[in-house]
Amino acid sequence: MNSEMEKLIKPSDLRAEAQRLISTGRMPSLEALLGAVADVRQKYQPLIVQARIADITYKADVIRARGLSVKYRR
Repeated sequence: MNSEMEKLIKPSDLRAEAQRLISTGRMPSLEALLGAVADVRQKYQPLIVQARIADITYKADVIRARGLSVKYRR
């Protein structure tokens, strides 16, 4: 039941992969990497925030359904 997400990458494996990419000339530049991270963050950050807010609202509704009060702190 090991999915791709459950597999851990050891530091030595990461170093070996980086070295292989560098030696073959396929290692992306820092600018390209940061650009890709910024693109992904721009796409998914609003969805993550929305999911967190929905989760908090759901939990508050469950607490209220049990007759307890909810106080929000920020």
